[in-house]
Amino acid sequence: MSHARLCLSAAIVALGAAATAGCGPGAGPAPAPGAVDLVEGRLRLRVPFPCGTRVKIHCSYGPRCSHAHRFKHHRFRTNDHYAVDMSRDEPGNGAGKEVVAAAPGRVLRAGWARGGWAPYGQIVYLEHVLTGGAADAPRYQTLYAHLRAVTVRAGQQVAAGDVIGRLGGSDRGGLRQLGPHLHFALTRDARPGLGGGHAVRPEPLGRWRGLRTGLRIVACEGPRVAER
Repeated sequence: MSHARLCLSAAIVALGAAATAGCGPGAGPAPAPGAVDLVEGRLRLRVPFPCGTRVKIHCSYGPRCSHAHRFKHHRFRTNDHYAVDMSRDEPGNGAGKEVVAAAPGRVLRAGWARGGWAPYGQIVYLEHVLTGGAADAPRYQTLYAHLRAVTVRAGQQVAAGDVIGRLGGSDRGGLRQLGPHLHFALTRDARPGLGGGHAVRPEPLGRWRGLRTGLRIVACEGPRVAER
């Protein structure tokens, strides 16, 4: 699949990747070194909020989105911003409301992130193993960060759409350090702990393509190409 069809996405933690170019309909950012495309039909991702929720994209794929991610290449910090920041499109950004699993999987980690990952606050980290595939089929991981509360535990199996936490702004051991939002990222074949593997561009997200900062979308609904 061409990168032109995979513009901006919900995406990526991992890899010390290069900054990406701006993104609009019909134009995609340059791929990060080591990044791979999500093969359409392999892993079906839904918007990580309950169906019908109006969602706003706050920060799109690529470290140029925010000065807060200027340490993307620092060896002791998380490699941002190969992810997408989003929230509910409502007063207060929907703080305290449900965040759901984007695909069925198993909880690898749930709770406060530690060490170099501490800036993510409270997290849920899921692994998604493709069913009916070969023994060496790729494993995918999704990260949900800055949660106010976690409602699952390590080892638990979840279905797509199951509530896994509550939207918040947690960071470095504090629940209200940041404005409420969800930092959502996807990797492939990462380690059981956080990190490693390949950054993946998870688009379409539900039925949405061409996501970019400032767009409003609706969970479980929407055209194939996001519009202003």
